[in-house]
Amino acid sequence: MAAGSAMVDKGVSPVARRKDKHVTGAGPSSPFSNLSTTSGQDEAQSKAGSPVAQEKATGVDSTNVRQVLLMVVIVTGIYFFFLMFGYYQEQIYHQVDPTTGKRFSFSFFLVFVICASNSFFSLGLLLLQTRGNAQKAFHVLDTFIFREVLFISLSYSGAMLCTNYALTHVNYPTQVLVKSAKMVPIVLGGFFVFRKTYPWYDYLSVAVVTVSLVLFNFAKAGSSSKHTESTAVGILLLCVSLFCDGLTGPRQDRLMARYTNLGPVLMMFLTNLFSTVWTAIASLLIEGEQPFLFLKHDPDALGSFAAFTVSGSLGQLFIYQSLRAFGSLYTSLFTTLRKATSTVLSVYIFGHHMTPVQWISMFCIFLTLLVQSYCSKKFKKHGKGHRHHGHHGHKEPASPTAHGGENALKKQC
Repeated sequence: MAAGSAMVDKGVSPVARRKDKHVTGAGPSSPFSNLSTTSGQDEAQSKAGSPVAQEKATGVDSTNVRQVLLMVVIVTGIYFFFLMFGYYQEQIYHQVDPTTGKRFSFSFFLVFVICASNSFFSLGLLLLQTRGNAQKAFHVLDTFIFREVLFISLSYSGAMLCTNYALTHVNYPTQVLVKSAKMVPIVLGGFFVFRKTYPWYDYLSVAVVTVSLVLFNFAKAGSSSKHTESTAVGILLLCVSLFCDGLTGPRQDRLMARYTNLGPVLMMFLTNLFSTVWTAIASLLIEGEQPFLFLKHDPDALGSFAAFTVSGSLGQLFIYQSLRAFGSLYTSLFTTLRKATSTVLSVYIFGHHMTPVQWISMFCIFLTLLVQSYCSKKFKKHGKGHRHHGHHGHKEPASPTAHGGENALKKQC
């Protein structure tokens, strides 16, 4: 955290700081930078033996402890709440109405509940940040922002609807893996439609992820023609969801760049508030009273709904804290590993059968995402000041996942 870094810097000479940074190679954004740069300082201070030096060393140690504890709390929160979110999401779509014998399939109602919960918790955090001052929380809003958020909420809710409805056609591991391939449509669309160029590691990532997804979905053992058709529909829905994500992210980034006071929590609240309205109307018009009858026939489903929505909203807030404390790279690392863990747990808890080729494909996808996130952050950091190439001085485009951590807060993970 910035505060932690400031406390360390007060007790370190410029020469020692440059030397330690050169040796460790850890930048200030690393949550372990304090741990890796204080050994030489502590040794020098212990030799001095002065009360001031001992006080500074104690301050550095306490900062390191707080930093590690904060990371443990945040990572635990992300894993706990999103593992719970994934479990109940899959469980809800496996629940059967004891009266009609039909499985739950009311995705509009489910997304409505998610958006309403996200609106409630993000509003609470927003008011907590402004100490209950609503005027301060919303003073930046104007007509242009409302118009932009209206369009953002449509693509945002569309992505969530397609993602959830896809679970009626594909299993949870397939959903997670396809949704993890967000950079594929961005890179391909940018290259073929807008003639943009991207760093080499993005092209390599797209190739590996695409091949792995193809292998994962075609390596299923004993698939009937009916099952294959259903899987194709589910994957198509997930592709539409990715397309909607591609519309949501750039518009959010552009809006937040224009209005610097429009923070991610306020954006989260506004987007989910509008989405709550759209999905409520759609659920009433399309699904009617059926979701309520389902809950009436199976009261136990209420507990699953409550756990699902609350865990998703609280997980979003932990991601926000991770972004503030550790930045987008480490947040991307935490969430990618969380998705891998969710997939493995889903296989064992719900009994999904996976072939060796599918396991290898899944491993390749998540490993590629981790390496790509690291490369995009590393090359972006080292590329500052050296971004112009060619005769016309065109800027090298940023990696499509360079802001993956920030975007993680803007949509349900």
